Amino acid sequence: MEEIKFSKDPFYPKHTPRNPVKSKINPLLRHAITPALALAALTTLHADTYYFDVNDTAAGSGIANDGNYNWSAANWAIDNTGTSATAT
Repeated sequence: MEEIKFSKDPFYPKHTPRNPVKSKINPLLRHAITPALALAALTTLHADTYYFDVNDTAAGSGIANDGNYNWSAANWAIDNTGTSATAT
């Protein structure tokens, strides 16, 4: 049976294999993608504000006490005065 010999050198093997994933991506491209992804993550999304308005274009919201309203109907206005047309 053959004896197994171990190296006494702590830095064996001399050559460390390259990471195959990193070696396929150009370093300049990698440095360009990172800030672009960071900028995309920092951008804020803006949502429109809608106001519940059951009397369409008449001033005010038209909501009465003990009223029965459908939240899925076309009762949503884009301004807080209640004078714009409503939509779903």
